Amino acid sequence: MKIEQLSHLNEIIKSGSYRIAAEVFLVSEEVIRESIICLEIDFGFKLIECDDDSKVVPTFEGLGIISIVNEVLKKYEEFEEKVNSLRKNSVSNCNLMYDVSIL
Repeated sequence: MKIEQLSHLNEIIKSGSYRIAAEVFLVSEEVIRESIICLEIDFGFKLIECDDDSKVVPTFEGLGIISIVNEVLKKYEEFEEKVNSLRKNSVSNCNLMYDVSIL
């Protein structure tokens, strides 16, 4: 399971469309479909189905995990922001350490 796959799942359920999800991520529909298939294999159950109008709908299990998927994605975004913040500070601190050690 990858964060990217969870993002794909979230967008598909939000938009109800493989096509729209593919446009959002600038990939083909096939990439999105494969991503979901991989998640379904990892989890051991179907996550989404297509109804009679070709609209993508979450399965019972998909509905059961989507709120947790959203939490994971939000926490991952917070994590990335923290890492980026620390990286910026770390580079500044490293430069100061090297400058001091030269003296």
